[in-house]
Amino acid sequence: MIPALLQELMTFAIEKAVKITASSIGYLANVNDDETLLTMFARSTEAMKRSDITERRRVDRPVPETPGLIECIRSSARPL
Repeated sequence: MIPALLQELMTFAIEKAVKITASSIGYLANVNDDETLLTMFARSTEAMKRSDITERRRVDRPVPETPGLIECIRSSARPL
């Protein structure tokens, strides 16, 4: 579990990054070394509206279950 203050800070940062970059959604996530597991630490409000995740918390997902990000991960573009 991520401490509440850290979660608030990550959420604030991702919302500001979405605004600054004029993006529609944003994520703060990490992919493990063998690129099989994606750990999402923060999602923008709009990203949450488009997702089945209804609360702000850390979420681990197998990469095949993240269709919108698979191509980015596979292309080895850094950072995501």
